[in-house]
Amino acid sequence: MTGIATHTSTTTMSLLIKDTTREERIRIVNRALNCGGGGCENCSSCWLGGGNVDNIYQDYIDGKKELAQINMEYSRQYAGKQSGYGKREEVR
Repeated sequence: MTGIATHTSTTTMSLLIKDTTREERIRIVNRALNCGGGGCENCSSCWLGGGNVDNIYQDYIDGKKELAQINMEYSRQYAGKQSGYGKREEVR
């Protein structure tokens, strides 16, 4: 089970769509990313072409895709696009 510790107890809550309401999913995304609230962790999504984080996780908020699926798809598409990161040097 995927979960996060709540601030009020040591139990974990499921992040799965089937276990959350739309409002809870909005709070989960906002808390995890803390974008726009002065707590931006410079994930580089905006300038790497990944788009606004609100748009990236909209399918989770709307109950269409799980977080794990969105993160996997995002990683496949954008991982390694930062300056030189993940690029192999040509051997001569």
